[in-house]
Amino acid sequence: MFRAHGVVCAVLALTALMFPEWKQIHQKHGVFNELLTNDLQLKRVFLAWGAIRGIMLGFKKSALCMALPVMVLGGVALESPMAKVWLAQGPIQSGHAEVDCAGCHEASPGTIRQQIQANVHYAIRLRPDSADFGKAPVTSETCLNCHERPNERHPIYRFREPRFIEALETVAADTCLGCHTEHRDERVASDMGVCRACHEDLKMKNDPLDQPHVDLVAAQNWGSCLGCHDFHGNHVFEPPRLMAARIPEQQIKAYLRNGPPHYGSRKLYEAKPE
Repeated sequence: MFRAHGVVCAVLALTALMFPEWKQIHQKHGVFNELLTNDLQLKRVFLAWGAIRGIMLGFKKSALCMALPVMVLGGVALESPMAKVWLAQGPIQSGHAEVDCAGCHEASPGTIRQQIQANVHYAIRLRPDSADFGKAPVTSETCLNCHERPNERHPIYRFREPRFIEALETVAADTCLGCHTEHRDERVASDMGVCRACHEDLKMKNDPLDQPHVDLVAAQNWGSCLGCHDFHGNHVFEPPRLMAARIPEQQIKAYLRNGPPHYGSRKLYEAKPE
């Protein structure tokens, strides 16, 4: 009896997967219906549950029979676009809204078995380093795959020169991740005073600004730097020659917190597609 009932449930649920009018069929699910209509993958997850549970009813109940549906549906759910939003460790920057998770989070080398084996060997000191499990960490090279361009004013490789060792104690400018973060709803994690790391001894022969830069440095007015200077130099922007015409600090801070661009939206080079 259980076997026949299970086969019937499985056939009905799997057949329902084929119906584009499934919304009308499942109106009675109420709040779940609204959730399901937002994501085709999740519709299939819930409908597939009926199929798997039906198949399980056709066999002797056991711990495996109870666990198998959860394992299968869990794996399917992880492939859902909506699940990626749920599993994200925080909000995405506005500029990365259309970038898929895999665009930054690349798969770790080797199979899952090899990754587990490598970490076991590391735990018992048979290898010097651990292995990344599942996904490899995001690195500067990952960022540069999309954002590398010839007009970069502060390329990270420059800060890997010995003369910048002291500057790196203030800001880790030898890596993209020293200033930029993701899943924190902010464009830049460092403060506006990072320019002092390299420019504290700044001297200019022909200063174009109405207020000399040496006076700004002496006053430790580092918050004004980004009001005239585009750090990466990729925006179509002409630096002002009057301090009164600079971009206000509050507007810059809003941009660093993932707000609208204060230099304008025009860029010399757009990011490469993932």
